[in-house]
Amino acid sequence: MKNEIQVDPQNELSSNFQKPQFVQTGDKNTQIGHAEHLTLNIVNKNHFHVSNKHKISKKILLPYVENENFIGRLVFLKDIKAAFSANSEKPTTVNITGLAGIGKTQLALKYVYQNIKLYDTVCWLECSTEETINKTFVEFLALISEPSDEKIHFTNWFHNNSNWLIVFNDVNENTSIEQLIPKYKNGHIIKTTQINEKSKLDGAVIPLEELSKDEAVDFLTRRTNSNDIENASKISYRLGYFPLALEQAAAYICETDIDLSKYYELLNNYDLEVFDDNESVKNYKWNIKTVWGITLQKLSENARQMLYCFAYMASDNIVLDLLTNHAKELHDEYNKPDKFIEKKDKFGNSTNEKFNISEFFKKYITTVFPKELIELMANELKVNNTLKELKKFSIVSIRKDKRLTIHGLLQEIIRSTINDSTYLLVVAEIVGKEFNELGLIYDDYHIAFQMNQAKSIIVNIETLLMYKKEYEESKNSPSLIYMWELQFHFYSFMARYLTIYGIYEKDNNLLEEADECYKTACEVGEPLYGGGGDSHLSSAHTFTIIQEKHRRMFVNLKLGRIDIAEKLYQEIRKPVSAVINSERHMSFNAFNNCGDLWKKFRYFTLAKDAYTLAAQCVGNNEINVKIAECENNF
Repeated sequence: MKNEIQVDPQNELSSNFQKPQFVQTGDKNTQIGHAEHLTLNIVNKNHFHVSNKHKISKKILLPYVENENFIGRLVFLKDIKAAFSANSEKPTTVNITGLAGIGKTQLALKYVYQNIKLYDTVCWLECSTEETINKTFVEFLALISEPSDEKIHFTNWFHNNSNWLIVFNDVNENTSIEQLIPKYKNGHIIKTTQINEKSKLDGAVIPLEELSKDEAVDFLTRRTNSNDIENASKISYRLGYFPLALEQAAAYICETDIDLSKYYELLNNYDLEVFDDNESVKNYKWNIKTVWGITLQKLSENARQMLYCFAYMASDNIVLDLLTNHAKELHDEYNKPDKFIEKKDKFGNSTNEKFNISEFFKKYITTVFPKELIELMANELKVNNTLKELKKFSIVSIRKDKRLTIHGLLQEIIRSTINDSTYLLVVAEIVGKEFNELGLIYDDYHIAFQMNQAKSIIVNIETLLMYKKEYEESKNSPSLIYMWELQFHFYSFMARYLTIYGIYEKDNNLLEEADECYKTACEVGEPLYGGGGDSHLSSAHTFTIIQEKHRRMFVNLKLGRIDIAEKLYQEIRKPVSAVINSERHMSFNAFNNCGDLWKKFRYFTLAKDAYTLAAQCVGNNEINVKIAECENNF
């Protein structure tokens, strides 16, 4: 078959040369389609034809047609153009990096078609394997009538020519392209790669991210020829605005002739199963599960263990210290030096035997952490190297505040490969430890943590709650009550977070949401802790709901809802008054804090009532002063 170009002088292409049109001609028929390469000679502004007699010759090896559904990425295209704008005697390189399926190849392809008129030569090399590299560079040498399978001939040609663009697509650790990279002459090089190590990337680096919400919705509606913005937004959000996932969704919608609302329903009912049938996707080599599966197979055992933990943490707020600090504590416990005590008989006499008390206590360390995970997470050097590996493949990113992020859709795929609940239980253990340390301060009824701490706990608890059923079905689950408790803490922490945020933003809507969260926390927590109705308060735990009602009082007073605040006070007053003699310390704290709250908002009669009850628990001069202050302000 002979590859030629059909040119219409009246066509817009003839004057602007924006998009090459390929025609494959054969013995029996002619079909418009894709040709593997193109040699184009320019005679003048309005006429093209294939001939070697003319002075200017465009040599183009381009294995993909233009993606007509390409949307957005304008900033990244400008960044590539800006990087290439500098005059240089040496080739200029741009590295497009990012997670597999993020659209690196499509961005490079868009740049090529958008700027093809600027170059005399465009050469696209596929670099996924040594075989594809060799195949494509040999094709180019054949195209320029210098057939060879020697890489030196390839680079020498570019050293002797200028105004060229080479795209090295899908560069990875298993392939070598160094011998193919020209070192001189004025030319441009684009590399697309998952590798995100600055030490291994020469030139400008453009880290590619998921699409914006508007770009994702625009793509989905155009690709499916739909005007259903609402469901396009829902699908885009559910798929994390990830280009390959969106393309696969669009392909399924078009192939099955369903509307976007039906696809969203399928996505909710079947989750990742909707991606199982499509092995190939237009404009991409593989589907989302396949392409990420290939990446995950490249990881070391340490990287997989760390990633399995991250899979159950909040995708945009992974606090590595939660894992490492707890692992270090466990490591120290397991590795305490042996301590021996002398054994004695029942009469207290020495038996001349030693008992290893350290080993005895090690048997009672309660944790679901596997020993190998403890060894990894407690070793700072191993953690740094493992994190470096995950960053190298663009699997995780590090924010300015040192929190880690991972794409939520990738988390789902990772979770689908995990065969047991070990890592879910590991994350539950560290999150439980964290909220116990932050939240259950029984003598402090106030909001005792910072906003970033609150947000981290909230989003991690929320992620865990999605796996409540899996946790409860696990044979190794420490306690089925734990998830109930976790749900209570989610609403409690969310309420405190919204309270802080609402006060900071002076936003009553946020405070109203906080009130609803406190209300739900009490409803969830009362069957677990007591503290509601006529229940008896017999321990610090049973005062948990009293704390929540006190915090809810504060929110309602901020909102000016005195009637609700007074009703909540009566709900606190009745059960706490009943245990003044048996739970003096806790009762004192409850009434003293209520008194402080009423006094802060200048309801002195109610403040005096609370302080008087506090004085019945623990009489002291400070309480008497507060009572007198209230009386003076009646």
